[in-house]
Amino acid sequence: EGRLRMKIATEADMETRLSVHEAVCAERYATIMARLGTTQKIIVTATFMLIAGMGGLIVTLAMKGGS
Repeated sequence: EGRLRMKIATEADMETRLSVHEAVCAERYATIMARLGTTQKIIVTATFMLIAGMGGLIVTLAMKGGS
């Protein structure tokens, strides 16, 4: 029975564990949201650069085709 005895958590222990869990999850959430914001900015910037580059290529090809 000695090895099989389980520690029964008190209500105070569970409140403490829940509070710690919530704090850790809140920090993880904040970190994830910050990273997503950074990723979104990178994707938007890359998209605009790609569109501008394609526009320049189209103009160049149109000018060469007309001559």
